[in-house]
Amino acid sequence: MTETACVSKSDRSVWPAGGDEMGALIRTYDWTSTPLGATESWPQTLRTAVDLALASPVAAIILWGPEHLQIYNALWTKLHPGKHPVALGKGTHDCFQELAGTLDPIYRRVSQGEGVVLTDSLLPVMRRGKIENAWWNVIYTPIRGDSGKVEGIFCTLAETTDKVLAEVALRESQQRQAFLLNLHDTTRRLSHPAQVQNAAMKLLAEYFDVMRATYFEVDPDQDTFRLTARYERDPAPIPEEMHLSDFSADIAEAYRQGRTLLMSDTEIEAQSETYRAAYRAISVRAWAAVPLVRKGQLVAIVGVQSRTPRQWAGPELRLLEDVAERTWANVELAQVEGTLAEELTAITRVHDLTERLLSITDLSTALGEVLDAAIVHYGADRGTVQFHDPEADVLRYAASRGFDPRDLYAIPPVDRDFHSTCAVAIRTRQRVIASDLITDPAWGDHAPTAATLGYRAAVSTPLKTRRDDLQGVLSVHFKDAHVPTESELRWADLYSRLAAHLIERGRAENALRQAEKNHRVRLEEEVANRTAELQVRVAERDALLQEVHHRVKNNLHVITSMLEMQARRSDDLAAVSQLEEACNRVMSISHIHELLYQSGSFSAVDLTAYAAMLVPQLVAFYDMQNRVEVVMEGESVSIDLERAVPCGLLLNELVSNACKHAFPSGETGRLKVRLAQADQWVHLSVQDSGVGLSPDFDFASSETLGLTIVRLLITQLGGHLSLRNGDGTTVEMKFLASLKRNQPG
Repeated sequence: MTETACVSKSDRSVWPAGGDEMGALIRTYDWTSTPLGATESWPQTLRTAVDLALASPVAAIILWGPEHLQIYNALWTKLHPGKHPVALGKGTHDCFQELAGTLDPIYRRVSQGEGVVLTDSLLPVMRRGKIENAWWNVIYTPIRGDSGKVEGIFCTLAETTDKVLAEVALRESQQRQAFLLNLHDTTRRLSHPAQVQNAAMKLLAEYFDVMRATYFEVDPDQDTFRLTARYERDPAPIPEEMHLSDFSADIAEAYRQGRTLLMSDTEIEAQSETYRAAYRAISVRAWAAVPLVRKGQLVAIVGVQSRTPRQWAGPELRLLEDVAERTWANVELAQVEGTLAEELTAITRVHDLTERLLSITDLSTALGEVLDAAIVHYGADRGTVQFHDPEADVLRYAASRGFDPRDLYAIPPVDRDFHSTCAVAIRTRQRVIASDLITDPAWGDHAPTAATLGYRAAVSTPLKTRRDDLQGVLSVHFKDAHVPTESELRWADLYSRLAAHLIERGRAENALRQAEKNHRVRLEEEVANRTAELQVRVAERDALLQEVHHRVKNNLHVITSMLEMQARRSDDLAAVSQLEEACNRVMSISHIHELLYQSGSFSAVDLTAYAAMLVPQLVAFYDMQNRVEVVMEGESVSIDLERAVPCGLLLNELVSNACKHAFPSGETGRLKVRLAQADQWVHLSVQDSGVGLSPDFDFASSETLGLTIVRLLITQLGGHLSLRNGDGTTVEMKFLASLKRNQPG
């Protein structure tokens, strides 16, 4: 009697026992319609496998016979809801036609008695009417019949799609973060916008493994875009300049709206043979581009191009968009830093010029100094200062640079009817800009003269006093075409005011000397009158110097505002901190010029008043005014103007360090600044009641920017500095109030 025959009829009628809904379904299923026949005739190995499957805590399925007929548990139906209940009793090839080529080799191995384990294996399945990628952990175990031959397969499975996709996403995120960190580290050390663009394009092309990455800047006309940076791993031709109007209307509109565009295969997706031929000419088969729109204007386009077709993945496009945004932000930061450097250079140049003018009495020499500074500021090649002769109503040369005087004086004096930039400036009393005298038809009459004198572009600014009196014209000339920047024009106004003041003062002095010569008999009265007039002129000179300091202060405020604006727009906390510290340093210089402007003194600064202004403002900047008491002690101390700026920066660094490090975690305390003067020495101390310095702190070897600045400034002042640590930190220093006092008489 066979093993099957040993099962009683009553046992077969309730088999399989339990098994929830699947057990009931197996009991009621018409198995006689399948090659298996009635369950009473099933071999015991199959019945045992079914019992194991129904009791399994994981999804399980039995594949029986050469047809691989399917019997499964309830957990299996949850993994394949679209297959149940049709799959019960059916061959696996009928239910999973999409996997036939993948599963057949596995089934052959199991049929030979080999157990097979698949881990995180890709087995796509039909779901919701379409093939979807799915990953699985599967164990295939052979089931042997009474004869020892493999009759079926016992399979347990668990879907790992979510885990696999999460791991893929994690790897992509890690790669993305590593790339963005590398981009940040590479570009943050670059100071020129073109360097930032080229470095970013190199990293982009290498990461995407494409032939080229490009950065285009868009002109204000919103049609022309110019190639400003590229990196080619596989060189191919590309136009240096293109136009949106050359593209199809929908692509051009998408660019203007800031929508990311792509083509996976230009041979298939290009709208016409004309466009396909254009792509072939530059060896582009696939591309992706991110337009950058700011305040409704298209400003730049960042793109990557491939020689071969390519399916652009979503994470790739998001990374490309992120790189475009970060590159634009870094370019803007480089531009701001460049503008800041230019402004600081201009401030220094004006300051040095005004210092020199104070000691120059010769008008021609003084005007030459102003002209030299204007030429350097514009980056021009030559220039002239002409004063206006009101009696003859002509311009006469007072100073020139870069011209042969014989060439200048060979030209008749310029009158109002002469068609040159300087004559038009006198006639209109407005600045005149000729960016290209050769190509601009408006200057056709003057072009031959300009060519003879060796210039192609010119900027002429009328010299007007504070009372709007016309004194002459300052002109700068360029060998090549030139369009002046806003910064050049802004500072040029100041140079023009200086030149106008000098001419006006010179004329006043000449008038005084002529009056003395012609009216000896009325010497006392005339001298008194002219002296009074001269005093007025000197007062105007002082007013001009006051204006200079006021302008410097205002420009420093502009720089501070630019830094604050950049700090607000930056997501980089380290960059924000550096920009804020730079703001404080510029602010400390600005306060010195503000005191000079308010006091009317241009030789000395009240250091006590300056400290009383700066220290509370720094404490408030670090939001510590409600927990740190500021105490100012000592007498009124004045120092020379040339020592005020380093002293102000030194006080800024010491107070900032105290605010940042002395009172952590919301601690309260006191910050005391004391000033005193003994003979020629100024004594300055900054004392806090904070946590103090760490025992291993070494001032001389500290490499922080703030303490490096402190060491440089105390050296510049020729002073001495000492530190005391106990009940907080005390920094004491002394330096000479004036270098002049220490110089031999």
